[in-house]
Amino acid sequence: MLNHNNESRLYLAYYARGSSKPGELPTFHVALLLTPKNPPNPFFNSNPTPGVVQYHVTNPIDAATRKQVWKYEEKTTFLLRPVAVLLLGKVDAGDESTLLRAIPLVQDVPEWRCHSWLWAAINVRFYELRFKPIKHL
Repeated sequence: MLNHNNESRLYLAYYARGSSKPGELPTFHVALLLTPKNPPNPFFNSNPTPGVVQYHVTNPIDAATRKQVWKYEEKTTFLLRPVAVLLLGKVDAGDESTLLRAIPLVQDVPEWRCHSWLWAAINVRFYELRFKPIKHL
């Protein structure tokens, strides 16, 4: 019987976008975080946290067109940066990149945001790969 206790965890992560104006609610950038079950303590590491991968989309301004263009990005990241995380489930690491990279990026639609990509990613993850049950945290 296989031991599934050390499977990676997939989280929905919220990142602060900066300060909001007085009277306005704060806004957040969202991403998926893939972490080992027991990641190293981020307080003792000044480099990106080993084994922690952030999957998300950003919309930087393209130098040639001077327009915002949505781009998919995955990178090893710091575990301390999110404002909050929500555990989505246990997963087998390795399948994420191919599936998430294939999610279409919608350009030139102002209502399409990182949140739109995230919900598409969660749907792909749920229907294509299935989350594994978590018996206890």
